[in-house]
Amino acid sequence: MREMRALCSHQFEAILLGDFRPENVDTMVEEAAAANFNAIQLCVRAPGILYYPSAHGPVHPYCRDYDLLQETITRAHAADMEFHSYFPIFLEGGWLGPEYKFDVDGGMFAEHPDWRVMAWEEGELVPTCFACASNEEYVDYIDRVVDEQCSRYDLDLFILDFIRFNKRCFCERCKAGYKAMFGEELRYETDQYVDTYVPADMPGELEYEYRCQVVQRAADRLIATIRRCNAGIKIGAYTFAGPRTASYMVFQDRARVAAKLDVLFPMYYDTFSIANLRGLLPLHRRAVDCPLIPGLITMPEPSICKGRGDADYFCGFLDQVRRAGCEGFFIFNYEVLFDRPPGRSLDKIIRKPPSPKVLTAIRERFLQEPAQPLFRQNGS
Repeated sequence: MREMRALCSHQFEAILLGDFRPENVDTMVEEAAAANFNAIQLCVRAPGILYYPSAHGPVHPYCRDYDLLQETITRAHAADMEFHSYFPIFLEGGWLGPEYKFDVDGGMFAEHPDWRVMAWEEGELVPTCFACASNEEYVDYIDRVVDEQCSRYDLDLFILDFIRFNKRCFCERCKAGYKAMFGEELRYETDQYVDTYVPADMPGELEYEYRCQVVQRAADRLIATIRRCNAGIKIGAYTFAGPRTASYMVFQDRARVAAKLDVLFPMYYDTFSIANLRGLLPLHRRAVDCPLIPGLITMPEPSICKGRGDADYFCGFLDQVRRAGCEGFFIFNYEVLFDRPPGRSLDKIIRKPPSPKVLTAIRERFLQEPAQPLFRQNGS
């Protein structure tokens, strides 16, 4: 049987909290392999801090000498598991001390505040924690990081995360780019609609197209870099699995993005009932030509809607994934699913684990037998 069974990992959270030990990686790989998972997906830059000795951008002090990326690759491959590297592409910023507090002015924004998305809020432009996809200087920087990883490390798969906007951006580049594309001014209130039921601040069709093209241009460039660095590395992307109307929030056209990928990883948050998924997953599977690997989030309430944090919900999700003919699944994330939340030894738990019954049920119903991964076979 070939089926991707991937576990996302946020080992960087333990590093940030001061709760990390190198044996954490050994434990993770051993437990994942013993449970018949076959891929580790490691976040190596979040939001703007790198967790391996990089020549580009801010590196966490712990990882100037400790290479979290290489150590995890080595152990995953020794256990015949695939290794997937990922990080949020346009989420930028940093962290304040060991308290897991986000610094909206950190990361590369400390040197380049002009790279930020500028949102229009209550009559004024406000900087956000996202870099603007129209900013070629920021894309240049990210391209160097991607090039470094794909040239230096033995990756099986590179995953583009946060390949999107977070809000409508009105920075100078967006305004100039929009005018160059369509010959009109980019405005907060649009007159592209004649339907009086549509709010005036809803982005029009032209703005939607402009922003999707900007995101796609950045994705295309990064994809080309990965192919050039190492043609053997497969490429995927985490995307929202919400309705197509949700693209007006983030300007992420997942079908357009998927056209040049080897695999798509839509994240199905707890907003979907099992009945929703029964209808949606087959539609989403047929909508793209590449493998579709749905993901679910294993965090207890209040992160999960009431009644959807138990074993029955998660097993129902995986039932529908297989019923739809998807090529596997991924679970976010290892640390909570296996009851190893970062910060426990310091009494600073930031993500509480679900009931142990969740992992037990998943193992008993979906992980009884090993499965071959999709992109790495026979250790090659």
